Amino acid sequence: IRVCKPLPYAFSILSNATVWPLLWFAVFPSSITAATFCVCGIVRMIAATTLQKRLGPVKDQGWYFWLAPVKDLLQFGLWACAFFGNHVVWRGERFRVQSDGRLVRSW
Repeated sequence: IRVCKPLPYAFSILSNATVWPLLWFAVFPSSITAATFCVCGIVRMIAATTLQKRLGPVKDQGWYFWLAPVKDLLQFGLWACAFFGNHVVWRGERFRVQSDGRLVRSW
């Protein structure tokens, strides 16, 4: 996606609901930013739980609400790492992603 649609991929980070309040708190630590981060985290967990219930109930899903912010942070890491590499392993084989998006087997 980064190669085929680079601009939308770059801007996709704007939809991450956990990273921005955390970054704001890290840059400007105060009780207001801490409260904002907590409120955003709670809203994110409620939204994830609500969507899961609406899209398809899963047994004991209520215990996993706290994983939504963790997923957001891991997703941010993957997003950032995508800008630093051009190799991918697919079905056990290593490929290099060329600038036009084609995959070339690399040895």
